Amino acid sequence: MEETKTLCEISKVGYRNKASGISSSGIYSIAIRLIGILLSRAMPVVGFAPFGVSFLAMERRFTRDALISAAMAIIGYLSLFEPIFVAKYIFAVFLYMAFLFTQKGIGFDASPTVSICAAGIAVALAGAAEMIFVGASIGGVLQIACDTGFTVVGAVAFEKSRGILKGRQSRLFSMNKEEKLYAGILIAIAIMGAKSIRISEFLYAANALGLWIVAMFSVCGGISAVLCGAVVGCILGIGGAFFETIAVFTICSAAGGFLSKYGKTAVCVGISVIAAAFAIYCAENGTLVFGYLDIPLAALFVLLTSDFTVRSIGRISGVTTEKASEEQCREFVRNRLNSASDSFRILAETFLDLSDKHNRVDMEDVSMMFDSAAERVCKKCSRVGECWVTGFNSTYKSLFRMLEIMERKGELTEDDVDVFFADRCLRLRALVREMNRLFEIYKINCVWKSKLNENRELAGEQLGSVAQILDRIARDIYEEEPDGSVEEEIRLRMSEKGIEISNINVAVNVKGRYRAYIAGFGNEETIRRSAETALKTVLGTKMVMVGRTESSNGAAVLRFAQPEGYRIESGVASIGKAEESGDNCAIRYLSDGKFAVALSDGMGTGHRASRDSSATVKLLGDFLEAGFDKTIAVRLINSIMVMKSANEAFATVDMCVIDLYSGEVEFIKNGAEPSYIKRRGGTETVRSASLPIGVIQDMEIESFARRADAGDIIVMLSDGLQMKKGHEEWIKNMIDEAEPNMPSQELADRLIDMAIALRGSEAEDDMTVVVLKVCMTE
Repeated sequence: MEETKTLCEISKVGYRNKASGISSSGIYSIAIRLIGILLSRAMPVVGFAPFGVSFLAMERRFTRDALISAAMAIIGYLSLFEPIFVAKYIFAVFLYMAFLFTQKGIGFDASPTVSICAAGIAVALAGAAEMIFVGASIGGVLQIACDTGFTVVGAVAFEKSRGILKGRQSRLFSMNKEEKLYAGILIAIAIMGAKSIRISEFLYAANALGLWIVAMFSVCGGISAVLCGAVVGCILGIGGAFFETIAVFTICSAAGGFLSKYGKTAVCVGISVIAAAFAIYCAENGTLVFGYLDIPLAALFVLLTSDFTVRSIGRISGVTTEKASEEQCREFVRNRLNSASDSFRILAETFLDLSDKHNRVDMEDVSMMFDSAAERVCKKCSRVGECWVTGFNSTYKSLFRMLEIMERKGELTEDDVDVFFADRCLRLRALVREMNRLFEIYKINCVWKSKLNENRELAGEQLGSVAQILDRIARDIYEEEPDGSVEEEIRLRMSEKGIEISNINVAVNVKGRYRAYIAGFGNEETIRRSAETALKTVLGTKMVMVGRTESSNGAAVLRFAQPEGYRIESGVASIGKAEESGDNCAIRYLSDGKFAVALSDGMGTGHRASRDSSATVKLLGDFLEAGFDKTIAVRLINSIMVMKSANEAFATVDMCVIDLYSGEVEFIKNGAEPSYIKRRGGTETVRSASLPIGVIQDMEIESFARRADAGDIIVMLSDGLQMKKGHEEWIKNMIDEAEPNMPSQELADRLIDMAIALRGSEAEDDMTVVVLKVCMTE
C-alpha cells in the first residue's frame, strides 16, 4: 500500500502572514489561552479556586507562551475581587513560573509528571505561606491538602487536553474518546468560571453560554444532545435553583434535538421559546433561572454561528451524523472485503465441482464412439439385427475388449479380435479400421478434456487463494490502531524547534510496534532529525526513517518505524554455463521489517531456464512485498506455471524470510538444494525432498522454521555446485571453516571458485550462491 494513502487527512496549520509576521497558530494560541481567565475563576467549592494553577501546569518551559498563560491566570484571579482570598493563588503562579525558570537554566523540558507535581507543590507552599499570616490550624492543613488535590486532578485533566490548549486547532479533529471526555471537563470548568460573571439581574454569562452549547449540540447530534443539556444544567444549578435549572436545560436540549432536522433556526427558536416559558414560570414562583438578556443573547450567538463552525463542533465532539466514524469506515471496508472473499470462494468451489465430472463424460464419449462405428460400418450389413438387436450385449462386450486392447497397444488389428466375434462379423476389416480412427479422435478429446478439467481446478485454486488474500487484508485492517493521543505531543515538540508539519499519523500494531508518517515542507533532513528526536521522547522507543514519498500537495511524506534488532549483510556470486544463466535470485527488504531472499533454478540452461526462474523470483518478490502469505504466493506461482502450453515450465523455489525484529527464519523449499546455517556450535543443513513448482497441481509446500542470532551465516545455493548426489560435504566443511568476520561476498566467491576447481574445468551447469550474515543493528 502506498504510504501516502495511510495518512490521516487533517487540517493544515501554521501559515504565516508575511505582512504582519504573525502566524495563524500564534493567534490561535493567544486566543485559546484566554480560557485561562475562566478556569482561574472556577470554584468547585467555596474558598477553592485552584484551576488557574492547574491550567498553568501545561507549560513545561519558560517561554513567551508560558508568560501569556500566567498572565491569563492572574487576570482571572484578580477578577474575583477578593485580594486576600486570591493572593495565595497568585503567589502559587509565581512559584510555578520560578520552577520553569530554573528548568530553563538546566536546559531541558519538564515531563508531564514533574509539571503536575510542581503545580501541586506550588499551591501547597502558597497555602503554607497563608497559614503563616492567618495562623495554623487543623482546618487550614486540611484545606491545603484539598486545594493541592484539586490542583493535581485539574492538571491531569488539562494535560489530556494539552494539544488543544497549546494552540493546535488541527488536534481538535482527531481526539480519541478519553481526550473528548477531558475536553468536556475543561468546558465544564470554564462554564463554572463564567457563573460569577453577571450584570445585576439582566445578564448571567454562564446561562447564555450554556444555552448556546446546548443549541450547538442539538443541531449536530439530534436527540443525543439531551445528555449535554442535563450536564450543563447540573453545572449551572450548583449553588442556585438546582433542580429547576437541570429541568429547563434538559427539556431545551430534547426539544432542540427533535427540531434539528429542520435546521439551526428551528432549533434556536424552539430552545428560546421553551427557555423563556420556563423563566416566566419560575419567576412567578419566586425563582430566578435566567436573566432578562440571557435568552436573546444566546439566540443571537446561535444565529451568528456559521454552518462551518457547527459542522466543526460536530466533528470535534463526535456527535455529528454527517460523517461515519473511523471505526464504522473500517467495519464497512472489512465487510465488503469479506463479501468479495466469499464470492471468490464460491467461484473456486464451482470450478472444482465441475472438474469432478470427467468420469461421466468419458463414458459418454465411449458410447458415442461405439454408436458411430455401428452407424458407419454395421448399418448396411445383413447381420445388423443379429449383432445389434438379439446379440447386443455380447457385441458391446466385444467392443469394450477391443477398446482395452487399443488403450494397451495403441492400435487394434484383426488378430486381436476374439474368435467368436471375428467369425460372426462380415465387415471385420472395415470395423477394425473405423475403431482405430475413432480411437484416435477419442484420445485427442480425452487430452483436451483432461486439460480443461486441469485448468478448471487450477482456476479454482487461484480463486481460492485470492479469497484467502482478501480474508487476510480484512484482518489486517484491525492489526494497526491509530494512536492519536501522541500525535499532537509530537507536533508540539517539533513546533518548539521551529518545524511546522502538515500531517502526522502514528499507529501501533498488534505486536506493539509503532510506525509513523510525518509530512511537511522544508528541509527534509531537518524534519527527519527533529521527528526522530520527538518520536523517541514521546513514544519512549527509537524510531528511524525507513522511507520517503511525496503527497499530492508537494509535501514530503517521511515514514518512520522502530529499528529492527538485526540487519543482513548479503553476498551473491553466480556463473552460468550458457551466455544467459538459468539461475535467478531476488533480495527484498519488506516493509513489515522482514528480509526475503528467493533463489530459483530453471530446468535446463540458457534463455528458457532463465525465463522460468526469472518469472518465479519476480512474482515471489512482488507477492511478498504486497503482503501475501508466503505459502499462498508459492501456490499461486505453481498454478500459473502448471497452466502452461505444450512447452513445460519447471523451476525450483528456495526462499528464506528473516524477521529482523525477532530473528525468526523461515525456509520454503520446492525442488531446491539444501541450505546451511552456520552457528557457533557448528553448521546445520536444511533440506527437503519436494518437487519443483510447475510439475503437479497439488504440490506440497515444505517450510522449515529456525531461529538466527547475531553472527549466524545462512548459505543458499543452486544445484550446479554439487558434483553428484550426496557429495555436498565439501560445501558444509568450507562453510564451517569460514572465519566469522569473513565478508558475505568473499564467502560466496570462494564457494563458486572451489566448485569450479573441483570440477577441473569451467562450469558444467549454472551456479549461484547467496550468503546472508545476520548482524546486530548498531
